[in-house]
Amino acid sequence: MMHPGFVTWYGDTGKYARSRGHRLCFCPRRNPGLYSSKRRRMRPTLLEAKASNSRGDKMRQPNLKDGFFNSLVRFLATSMSPSEFDEDIAKISIPALGALAMDPVLSLVDTAFVGRLGGAEPLAGVGISSVIFTLSFALFNFLGISLTPWVASALAKGDELEASRVIGNMLVVAVFIGTILLGTLMVGAPAIVRAMGASEAVVPHAVGYLRARSVASPFVLSCFALNGAYRGFQDTRTTLAVASLTNLVNLVLDPILIFHCKMGTAGAALATAISQILGALGLITRLIQTNRLRIQDLFKIPLIRDVAPIMRVGVTLLMRTTSAIATVVLASYSAARSGAVTTAAFEITRQCWTSCTMLLDSLSAASQSLIAFELGKGDKRRARMSAIRVLQIAFMSGAGLCFLLLVGNRLGFISVFSQDRQVIETTTISIPLVAAVQPINAITMALEGALIGSRDFKSVAQAMLVGACFASSVLVLIRSFNLGLRGIWIGLNTLTAVRAILLMQRFRSSHGPLHVPSR
Repeated sequence: MMHPGFVTWYGDTGKYARSRGHRLCFCPRRNPGLYSSKRRRMRPTLLEAKASNSRGDKMRQPNLKDGFFNSLVRFLATSMSPSEFDEDIAKISIPALGALAMDPVLSLVDTAFVGRLGGAEPLAGVGISSVIFTLSFALFNFLGISLTPWVASALAKGDELEASRVIGNMLVVAVFIGTILLGTLMVGAPAIVRAMGASEAVVPHAVGYLRARSVASPFVLSCFALNGAYRGFQDTRTTLAVASLTNLVNLVLDPILIFHCKMGTAGAALATAISQILGALGLITRLIQTNRLRIQDLFKIPLIRDVAPIMRVGVTLLMRTTSAIATVVLASYSAARSGAVTTAAFEITRQCWTSCTMLLDSLSAASQSLIAFELGKGDKRRARMSAIRVLQIAFMSGAGLCFLLLVGNRLGFISVFSQDRQVIETTTISIPLVAAVQPINAITMALEGALIGSRDFKSVAQAMLVGACFASSVLVLIRSFNLGLRGIWIGLNTLTAVRAILLMQRFRSSHGPLHVPSR
């Protein structure tokens, strides 16, 4: 005889039990019966199980808070499964990748046209000046990085006035810093060029290029801020379109100013400056047209209390950028001390590494925007889920880049960059080290984007600083082991590995900005 406190599951009988306050569980004696009990909690109820399954497609994500091995298994097992975040990630990252790829094209076009002037001096002048510009402007990339989470958070809250005010403040700061940089490059161009090791025959070409291109300094830094704003709005298509038009203008103006107007290297720089000025104006105009930026915010002088948070973030991220540049400079110095062959091979491998990092940076942009948007809505759980999904895509992308580099190295793609047998051999031996670190590099970029999106700039800078210290120590120590280029890449890979460990530790930490308490 059945116990009065139990009811067998036949059709809707279970509903009767629930209505009486009984708890439905699988019965260990009856098959396939169910029994109910008010007193003993054995397993989740059928209704709870159904609710859990209904959430499975959305919530089945590795939480990275359990044991490392279990988290890793779930992380890899769910990487190939589709996610609700995939469309948003692709919408942001793919156009961002195109816009990032357009940045080096300006210097490449200048190099191609200047090379037709004849002689090595004009080309050497453009090369030295391009390095100076790259280093100068890289120090201020915080203008865009820090603006993305602020704008995305304001967008999530529906606070258009706050977004416009923050963008206006950042543009004022960008113009101010750009004006100082303009004056510094104009006045100090000869001394800076000579400090870079330019010969007297190269100095006139380098100085002319440097001064002409520095005219656009305030607009270039404004573009940094504007790109960050568009990422916050999750609109990277506009930046891709403007970047394409900028390169087109430069391509048209270069031959006119260099050859027709006979301006030489200064003409190439002026063409680039004009195209960058037009690009910045185009981005600002589009923001005003779409009511994302009010004109009064563009010309309003910000108060100190409004600028202070920007400058604090700027100092923090400046430490990050300086640490990265110093490590690469030390690696270049180590390569130069090893001879011309090692230097040439290091330049080839560095370009491969830089290209991979640029490709992965588009995923970092998606992570920044999506996480800041979800946090702005107050949904930390979805922010963490989106971060994990970006990590999965980044890992697969890094593995793909690793495979492509190894296959390309096997097929001899190094011969495209050099015909020297020693350079090819040295590069071929070192490419596997560059390839092996790409999955870790991808994870590092995604983690950095997640923490930037949650405005944890301090952790990002600290990870870079500690990684740079470890990498620099390795680069100094390897000199006594005579490992050549392989030793240099062991040092640079140390930078990536240490950053990945520290950033992952912060991401998993219960004190981290994306920690979600267990239910």
